[in-house]
Amino acid sequence: MEPRPIRRAWVSTDGSTGARNYDEFAQGDEAEAAIRERPDSMLSVDLPEHDPAFADAGDDQDALLAHAADRLRSMKDRGLLRRWDDAVVVYEIEGAEGHQLGVALMLPTGAVWDAERNPEGWIIRNERVFPDKLGSRLAHLRALRHYVSSVLLLADDPDRSFAGLVQEAADALPLHAEDVDQRGNRHRIRPVPPGDLQRRLLARLTGRELVVADGNHRSLAAQESGNERFLGVVMAAETMRILPYNRLVVSLGMDGAAFVDRLRAAGVGVEEVPGDLAVPAEPGHFAVRLPGRTLRLAPPPGGPDPVSRLDHRLVESLVFERVLGMEATDPRIRYVGGDYGADYLQARVDGGECECAIALAAVRVEDFMEVNRDRLRMPPKSTWFRPKTRAGLVVAEVE
Repeated sequence: MEPRPIRRAWVSTDGSTGARNYDEFAQGDEAEAAIRERPDSMLSVDLPEHDPAFADAGDDQDALLAHAADRLRSMKDRGLLRRWDDAVVVYEIEGAEGHQLGVALMLPTGAVWDAERNPEGWIIRNERVFPDKLGSRLAHLRALRHYVSSVLLLADDPDRSFAGLVQEAADALPLHAEDVDQRGNRHRIRPVPPGDLQRRLLARLTGRELVVADGNHRSLAAQESGNERFLGVVMAAETMRILPYNRLVVSLGMDGAAFVDRLRAAGVGVEEVPGDLAVPAEPGHFAVRLPGRTLRLAPPPGGPDPVSRLDHRLVESLVFERVLGMEATDPRIRYVGGDYGADYLQARVDGGECECAIALAAVRVEDFMEVNRDRLRMPPKSTWFRPKTRAGLVVAEVE
């Protein structure tokens, strides 16, 4: 169950198929605007329900997925994607957020760690998943029979030997395509054909522990579909950043005074602070926005294990479960990734769209790695890694 090349890859010829991943949008109208701006991007395939060209399908999921499959075939027919067989693809990101080097390849679903069913697994998926989101990704994969976006995985690389080998490959290969994301980062891809260089890249990752940083639902959908492999991009952990992952609550089910009273009864310290909502710089407290008010919440200490001490788990156990009586999967909770700041959160509350915003400090990389070393689960939607790989630059047919 070692890493393998992509048996039949479809690689973007000029970068025009590149797109933000389906889960990077806080609202559907933003995805629709992105598709209008770049109609040839993979976003119309990844999120067909937000493509204006598919408006006639309404909420008919089968029709939407059929449209998405047609759009993918059209990309191939028009030469926007070029077929490469048995390829590994060097994936490079360069910009204001640093320099990241990795490789796109196929990884075995049978190597995903599970405490009971596969304790020897070396691919660690570290978050619980949402059933409705998993179902959507599973239906998408079964209809398209292609991975149009990849799972991002991290490998420890303290001596930079992995990054050094990928840099050697990047220097030896011509640039195939480049795409620039919404933050100005340049994403460059270079297919590596069969040969010595490809063998060395694969050997460098064989037997290595890999951690899923982004794409828990995609990797599980691959397993649930019965596929033996999924498309992954492996990056050096030391080059990545974790940004805050915040929460909005559409409805509290009570007024603000009752909410504060229940927080205090749960042992949470509550302090009203002047000014606007701000994301905490360090873990240990939460910032909360109610209409016209900003609060600072100081939770009691968590338990002895590293997960129970994370702010995201404390919010889940104290605020959602104990105070509001909600599970993390409750549709009244919206998870807002690090591309959206405190001003976005506050505007949703003060404008009446939501009743509460909770801003949390970013998880520290060392805490994230400790949780994974202990084979524990991260709270859902707790790590927003950046930069993210682009969908549509490397596509893999299901073997």
